[in-house]
Amino acid sequence: MSKRTLDLKLLSFTSIVALLIEFIFGTANVLYVTIAPRNPWGASHPIAVLYIHVIIGLALLINGIMMINASLEQTEAGALGHTIVGVAGIIVAIAAGLAFVNGGGRSNLLSLIMALGFTLALFAYAFLLYHLSRTSPKQTDA
Repeated sequence: MSKRTLDLKLLSFTSIVALLIEFIFGTANVLYVTIAPRNPWGASHPIAVLYIHVIIGLALLINGIMMINASLEQTEAGALGHTIVGVAGIIVAIAAGLAFVNGGGRSNLLSLIMALGFTLALFAYAFLLYHLSRTSPKQTDA
């Protein structure tokens, strides 16, 4: 197995773990954070939970871009497609999250869109990891 394949497997696994942690902080936001309608980024309480959620989302985006870069050099069919779908899900979730907070946290539709973006990214990265793990020795680089 090539070093790039191992790198992509590690990035994929890291993304899955980070997505699950992001899910926990997203749930904590729904349950415990009150978003102020007039100053959502400054007057929300407790603000740390919201900011950690945002930071993890941005880290997921950066990790996704690194995954696209790693998959460009990948010989495995479908690796690039899985990573692009995963990053697209993260971008959708981030955009919906920004709109959700800027709107005072009152939109069920935007919350649903965040959840769908999360789900898309999670499945894309899980399928990528599964696909890379099933690579037979004949298909690997020496």
